[in-house]
Amino acid sequence: MPDRLLLSRYRLSTFAACRRRFQLRYLQRLAWPAAPRALPLQMALERGEAFHRLVERYYLGLPPFAEDAGIPDEKLSLWWRAFRQSGPEMPAGKRLTEYTLTVPIGPHFLTGRFDLLVLTGDGAHIFDWKTEARPRTAAVLRDDLQTLLYLAMVTEGATALGADGPINPDHVRITYWYATDPAASVTLGYSRRQHDVHAGAIRQTRVHHWRALIEPAAEQQGLAGFEELLSLEINVDDGAHRIDRQNRLRQGVENLRRGDGRRRAAGVAAMAVHGAQAGHAASLADAGAKNAAISENTSE
Repeated sequence: MPDRLLLSRYRLSTFAACRRRFQLRYLQRLAWPAAPRALPLQMALERGEAFHRLVERYYLGLPPFAEDAGIPDEKLSLWWRAFRQSGPEMPAGKRLTEYTLTVPIGPHFLTGRFDLLVLTGDGAHIFDWKTEARPRTAAVLRDDLQTLLYLAMVTEGATALGADGPINPDHVRITYWYATDPAASVTLGYSRRQHDVHAGAIRQTRVHHWRALIEPAAEQQGLAGFEELLSLEINVDDGAHRIDRQNRLRQGVENLRRGDGRRRAAGVAAMAVHGAQAGHAASLADAGAKNAAISENTSE
């Protein structure tokens, strides 16, 4: 098992969906053939990729970004017109389109691809173009794995991004813009307090946390670690929210003990999403379980 892991939203989602697949693909580095996709899913993915290419060309100033009539797909044409009429307001700053960023955080590397990233002095604004049919709410997106990872990456990535100085997490934002319903788009802020929790958890995560959840012989050690998490006081929310999170963590441990498949993934999800906000090191690294249930992104 490698001492350093290259972590991404998709890789964490793979871990949540199938630990064995994660072990073979990313730890043992064995080839794993992609599962065939149903035709409707394949068409939806290709349409989403086409929309991303149109928006990328628009911000690069390349044709044919103004030629609506040249788009043969009706749904794609509707999305494009919605973008031209109700696209997000752009802050002033350096624009990076379809930009891949990899930054070292603790013992690991964190990587992700931004649809559009705008550097704004000592801050940054991330834009993510969504084409899913049902927009998610701000409450759901705030706990989404993509939000947690991308905000942390940008804040840590000042040098790699060529920023003039350190990036202040209080000046970092992420906007999820929905082509299907621009009015439902969501912008979320960040803060130094949130970053200390998220990045701190990643820095402290060690490979043995992954081994404890993959190798049966080490699973009890992993459960003991999660049980220890239950004794931590969660200080990021009010009392009622704290009790709710602790109850979900307990349920997550119980699901891991009793079940497999979906129940086990749900157990990791509960511990990951609610444990990360307690500052526990292993929790954030396992947070892909929640994202696996709702993410429509199937590529790295």
